[in-house]
Amino acid sequence: MNPIARFAGRLLAGLALGVAVVFLAVVGAVAFAYTTGADVLIPGVFEGWFTEENGLPALNFRPNAIGIGTAVLVIAVLFALLGLRRNRSSGPVPQP
Repeated sequence: MNPIARFAGRLLAGLALGVAVVFLAVVGAVAFAYTTGADVLIPGVFEGWFTEENGLPALNFRPNAIGIGTAVLVIAVLFALLGLRRNRSSGPVPQP
Protein backbone atom coordinates (compact mmCIF):
# COMPACT_ATOMS: atom_id res chain seq x y z
CA MET A 1 0.00 0.00 0.00
CA ASN A 2 1.17 3.51 -0.79
CA PRO A 3 2.69 5.20 2.31
CA ILE A 4 0.68 8.38 1.70
CA ALA A 5 -2.59 6.47 1.47
CA ARG A 6 -1.64 4.52 4.57
CA PHE A 7 -0.88 7.75 6.43
CA ALA A 8 -4.23 9.26 5.31
CA GLY A 9 -6.09 6.17 6.48
CA ARG A 10 -4.31 6.21 9.80
CA LEU A 11 -5.04 9.93 10.14
CA LEU A 12 -8.78 9.35 9.64
CA ALA A 13 -8.72 6.52 12.16
CA GLY A 14 -6.76 8.79 14.51
CA LEU A 15 -9.40 11.50 14.19
CA ALA A 16 -12.08 9.02 15.23
CA LEU A 17 -9.87 7.86 18.10
CA GLY A 18 -9.22 11.46 19.16
CA VAL A 19 -12.92 12.32 19.21
CA ALA A 20 -13.64 9.20 21.24
CA VAL A 21 -10.86 9.90 23.76
CA VAL A 22 -11.89 13.54 24.27
CA PHE A 23 -15.56 12.54 24.57
CA LEU A 24 -14.78 9.89 27.18
CA ALA A 25 -12.58 12.33 29.11
CA VAL A 26 -15.38 14.91 29.22
CA VAL A 27 -17.98 12.31 30.22
CA GLY A 28 -15.64 11.06 32.95
CA ALA A 29 -15.08 14.61 34.18
CA VAL A 30 -18.82 15.29 34.31
CA ALA A 31 -19.44 12.01 36.15
CA PHE A 32 -16.69 12.88 38.64
CA ALA A 33 -18.17 16.35 39.19
CA TYR A 34 -21.63 14.90 39.68
CA THR A 35 -20.60 12.24 42.17
CA THR A 36 -18.22 14.36 44.23
CA GLY A 37 -19.80 17.78 43.86
CA ALA A 38 -16.34 19.15 43.05
CA ASP A 39 -15.29 21.34 40.16
CA VAL A 40 -13.51 19.58 37.30
CA LEU A 41 -11.01 20.93 34.83
CA ILE A 42 -9.37 19.42 31.79
CA PRO A 43 -6.90 22.24 31.08
CA GLY A 44 -7.62 23.94 27.79
CA VAL A 45 -10.48 21.59 26.96
CA PHE A 46 -13.32 21.61 29.50
CA GLU A 47 -14.34 23.12 32.79
CA GLY A 48 -17.42 21.93 34.64
CA TRP A 49 -19.12 22.31 37.97
CA PHE A 50 -22.45 21.41 39.53
CA THR A 51 -24.74 23.85 41.26
CA GLU A 52 -28.21 23.48 42.68
CA GLU A 53 -31.18 25.19 41.10
CA ASN A 54 -34.69 24.75 42.51
CA GLY A 55 -33.45 21.88 44.64
CA LEU A 56 -32.04 19.91 41.68
CA PRO A 57 -28.43 19.53 40.56
CA ALA A 58 -27.52 21.53 37.46
CA LEU A 59 -24.38 21.14 35.34
CA ASN A 60 -22.57 24.31 34.39
CA PHE A 61 -19.75 23.96 31.92
CA ARG A 62 -17.42 25.96 29.77
CA PRO A 63 -16.00 24.00 26.80
CA ASN A 64 -13.03 25.32 24.84
CA ALA A 65 -13.52 24.50 21.14
CA ILE A 66 -9.94 25.35 20.19
CA GLY A 67 -8.60 23.14 22.97
CA ILE A 68 -10.90 20.27 22.02
CA GLY A 69 -9.87 20.53 18.36
CA THR A 70 -6.21 20.69 19.27
CA ALA A 71 -6.46 17.62 21.50
CA VAL A 72 -8.22 15.66 18.75
CA LEU A 73 -5.65 16.70 16.13
CA VAL A 74 -2.68 15.89 18.35
CA ILE A 75 -4.06 12.40 19.02
CA ALA A 76 -4.78 11.89 15.31
CA VAL A 77 -1.32 12.98 14.15
CA LEU A 78 0.44 10.89 16.80
CA PHE A 79 -1.64 7.86 15.84
CA ALA A 80 -0.83 8.36 12.15
CA LEU A 81 2.90 8.92 12.75
CA LEU A 82 3.21 5.90 14.99
CA GLY A 83 1.51 3.85 12.28
CA LEU A 84 4.28 4.70 9.83
CA ARG A 85 6.88 2.95 11.93
CA ARG A 86 7.68 -0.52 10.74
CA ASN A 87 9.21 -3.38 12.58
CA ARG A 88 12.30 -4.09 10.53
CA SER A 89 14.10 -7.26 11.24
CA SER A 90 17.86 -7.23 10.81
CA GLY A 91 17.74 -10.81 9.62
CA PRO A 92 17.11 -14.22 11.05
CA VAL A 93 17.62 -14.67 14.76
CA PRO A 94 20.62 -16.92 15.36
CA GLN A 95 19.83 -20.18 17.08
CA PRO A 96 22.02 -21.06 20.10
